[in-house]
Amino acid sequence: EAYNQIKIDENYFVGYEDLDMMMQFKQKNWKLAYSPKAVAEHYPTRSGKYTLIRHKTKYKLEAKNYFEKKWGILT
Repeated sequence: EAYNQIKIDENYFVGYEDLDMMMQFKQKNWKLAYSPKAVAEHYPTRSGKYTLIRHKTKYKLEAKNYFEKKWGILT
């Protein structure tokens, strides 16, 4: 239900999507919980070309810079 009340930001390509969602939850004053036993599996990352693109530092840096600018937070 919570995911239906936020907007998935399509500007993220590699990384920081989850942090962006958490910031949106925080804006709504929803409680966030950390579960160290939780596991998230991202199946698309196991496929050839996507894996190569995902691990390029350029894309990670772009996502980091976009997040910091959007939320005014240095990570």
